[in-house]
Amino acid sequence: TWFNRHKPDAIIDFISGSRDHLLRLGQTIPNTCALVTLQDPGQPAGHIAQVRDDPDAVGATAVGILDQLLRHHEIGPSPIPQDVRILPRWIDGASVAQKPIPASPPAR
Repeated sequence: TWFNRHKPDAIIDFISGSRDHLLRLGQTIPNTCALVTLQDPGQPAGHIAQVRDDPDAVGATAVGILDQLLRHHEIGPSPIPQDVRILPRWIDGASVAQKPIPASPPAR
């Protein structure tokens, strides 16, 4: 299988079912392979590690920007394009091994 040929350290998926598929292949999560999902908010907390978007924050930010544009009577394309990012949240899960963060070397 692809998995046995490439032996990945981690799988990042967009669909449910990757965990079951890895288990059927005889893999132990997270010992032989970590698993992170990007699009499965239905997973119970702590089960599979997740990178989760916040659609409520995206919507609230968009409404806030439109509100400001309307209040300042700004119409049409902006002469100075802007990029607004709403960062996703990392949610720990048992599917990724917890590794201790090494201590910083002492300051000189």
